[in-house]
Amino acid sequence: MTAHAKFPSPYDLKTPVGAEGWEKLYPYYLQFQNSLRDKEDGKFWFCDSQHWPSPFKPFDAVTVEFAVKCLGQYNTRHYLIPPANGVEYRIHNGYCYMSPVAVAPELIGDRVPHFMERAGY
Repeated sequence: MTAHAKFPSPYDLKTPVGAEGWEKLYPYYLQFQNSLRDKEDGKFWFCDSQHWPSPFKPFDAVTVEFAVKCLGQYNTRHYLIPPANGVEYRIHNGYCYMSPVAVAPELIGDRVPHFMERAGY
């Protein structure tokens, strides 16, 4: 990689020919919103093509919703992973994009004892 290489912003990715109108297939809250671009461009978004390499059919996108919900519950309530609060996700061009949700640095230390107790099982 060069020093200038980076992950592209999902906002800058164009819709492939023949896939125009894909936005009408998914709920608005699963999509990147232009009104949130300043906030969302400040986050690290990546296409999770390892777990979901193909575009989602609209109804199948609910599987991501359940997976992300469960991951968030394990990170924040079950294990209390010290630096993690789960992930946010969006659908763009049918693909799943994710962004990790970090714990505030000043709260990480308080979570470590709980994590150490719970992670041993």
